[in-house]
Amino acid sequence: MNIYKKIFIALIVIIFSYIFWRLITKRNQIIKNTEPFSFNIIPDSANSDLNKLKDKIIKINMNSLPTTYHSLPLMDFCIKGSYNSAYTGKYINIDMLIYQLSRGCRFFDFEVFYIENPESRIFSPQVAYSTDANFVSMDCENSILLDNVLSALISNCFSTQNAPNNKDPLFINLRIKSNNDKVYKAVASSVDYTIKNKLYTGKITKNTPMKDLMGKIVLCIDKTVNYKYKDYTNCNQDDKTCYNLKNYTNIESGSENMVLNRYINVLNQKNVKLMIKDNNLNTNVENMNLVLPDTIPENAPNPEIQQFIMDYGCQIVPFKFYQKDEGLYKYEEFFNDTNGGTVPLSVAIIYFKKKNQ
Repeated sequence: MNIYKKIFIALIVIIFSYIFWRLITKRNQIIKNTEPFSFNIIPDSANSDLNKLKDKIIKINMNSLPTTYHSLPLMDFCIKGSYNSAYTGKYINIDMLIYQLSRGCRFFDFEVFYIENPESRIFSPQVAYSTDANFVSMDCENSILLDNVLSALISNCFSTQNAPNNKDPLFINLRIKSNNDKVYKAVASSVDYTIKNKLYTGKITKNTPMKDLMGKIVLCIDKTVNYKYKDYTNCNQDDKTCYNLKNYTNIESGSENMVLNRYINVLNQKNVKLMIKDNNLNTNVENMNLVLPDTIPENAPNPEIQQFIMDYGCQIVPFKFYQKDEGLYKYEEFFNDTNGGTVPLSVAIIYFKKKNQ
């Protein structure tokens, strides 16, 4: 073998060794970011993060929705909600949900991923937080099983001790972020196991009377993450251990009955002229609007809730409770002053008009 062949072979070996090293490095990085750093564990430091976020100024004065308004349709209500509800800015923490329930929140939003347990090698749906459009890396220090998150909600949301407006419906919005089609049946199994007994039976629309929803959990699935997700939910007739997510979904966010937008999309629309009808209860609103925070910049402040309600007729605007700022303070103030987490839109209109006099 001449010297040139030896050099050529040596170069090939070096190149392949480098490529192999890069692949191993990349794999380790992915594992670090996607597998739970603390699988279904809340680190002690997570509680100190939560304590910094707790509001100590506004003393909550809320009640469940009065019967006077029970006949109004869903779209005639403003609902207090949180975005990435279990996230504290660093950790996923179930106690964050208990705190928000105590503040009157009735709309909870979660990102759900299909994550592998590093010990058992079994995948399960878990709540986490990520800004990665490919659903690979995470931006939080831990993840929590969806089972545990849903169990915490159903155990506390209708409790007089933990929720001042415990008779109001509870809305759970799931944004399922995974490239693994098995996640949808796994999520359905989790829903069946945890919240089925309190889940509203059937589909709802923007016109569903609030009286039908009182004391119930409403499951919302964000269809915009994967418009074809229902193609992967069907079960074989003979498979008794399979659960079809379509059978548990009450309404889809991103649908005609729950229009989904981001802040920037709404603020670029024309203003609407909200009006209270002659019965002094209903309004002229035509759509049920769910508005989520912009993803860029990630640390953008919470907005002015008055603008979204009065100028654009938005009913559900979940705020980032992991970002304590003036916008969040005014958001909490509005719902506290109107004595509920489920506030008739007509009451909200009167409230802001008086406030601006």
